[in-house]
Order: sequence, then C-alpha cells, then structure tokens
Amino acid sequence: METNTFASIFYLRSSRLDKNGKAGIYFRITVNGKRAEISIQRKTNPEKWCSAKGRIKGSSKDAKELNHYMDQLESKAYEFHSKLVVKKKPFNAETIKNKLLGKGTAHKTLLAIYDEQCPNQRVDRI
Repeated sequence: METNTFASIFYLRSSRLDKNGKAGIYFRITVNGKRAEISIQRKTNPEKWCSAKGRIKGSSKDAKELNHYMDQLESKAYEFHSKLVVKKKPFNAETIKNKLLGKGTAHKTLLAIYDEQCPNQRVDRI
C-alpha cells in the first residue's frame, strides 16, 4: 500500500495587509509534497502572530477563540485524512481541502430517498 505523507500548517499572508494593517490567515494542507491552501476567512495583526506555533499570541478572549477555531479546523483535516486512509481510498491535498469546504458532497432529498426505497410506489408530484 502506498504511504501518504500528511502535514498541515496555518500561516499569515503578511504581504497583503488590509487598510487596518491586518493580514489574512491561511491553512495549508500538504499530501505527498502537493499543497492545497484555503483562507480561513479570519485576519489578525502580524505582531500578534507566532509563526513557530502557527497561532495567535496571547490569552485574550479573541486570541483564544481564534486559536480554538484553528484547532477545530486542523482536527477536521486530520479526521478526514484518517478516514480516507482507513477506507484505503486514493486522495490528495485537494481532496481534503474539498471535504473541509463541503464541496463534492451530494445531498439527497427526502423524495429521492423514498423513490430509492420504494420504487414500485411512485407518487405523482406537481
């Protein structure tokens, strides 16, 4: 079986500061050397960012909430990775990114499920 390397990191795009001097926070997923990046739709002052930890410095309420949000996002990425490995399905960084964003998830309507379960009892719909 093929061994997949998996890593994740949060980083700032400090080259793109907004008018308040804040930089966007991005989440990078790497699988077998191939990267996929997503914006987490959050911003912070570059002075408050700890590059070594990939988290916000300090113990303010805002810092704790943002760090908790990033922990949850990272945990979801590792959970998706684990499930794909257990199911022995092929995947890459884009696959995990799409799962985090909810892309490619097919949602069935109640009527579609009913039609699958009871194919001989089709009801005319208006």
